[in-house]
Amino acid sequence: MISRIGEIFTRLAGAKSGGTINQSKFAQLATWAEGSKGAMHKSEYAIIYTQVTKKYHESAMDLSLFIDALETVADRLTKEKSSTCAKLLKLVNRIEGAIRAKI
Repeated sequence: MISRIGEIFTRLAGAKSGGTINQSKFAQLATWAEGSKGAMHKSEYAIIYTQVTKKYHESAMDLSLFIDALETVADRLTKEKSSTCAKLLKLVNRIEGAIRAKI
């Protein structure tokens, strides 16, 4: 699953990013993760981004911080009582499906 998350991160980061993403790129996940449902607003993604980067005293999000943030998103989007790993897998599948639909 880490390689799949890495592919999502790379898609968000782009070639010129230096291996990090900014807050607006992270907020782009709102569209991929939720489509038109919008259970979480983009501003909530911005808050998660800020919380995670501050927690690790970083100014931008690298892959390890991205994974941490994705776990938070997965927990907030999925109300069922399953493991964080199961929620994360569900989220990754949803994002990959949205990316494939755009191609």
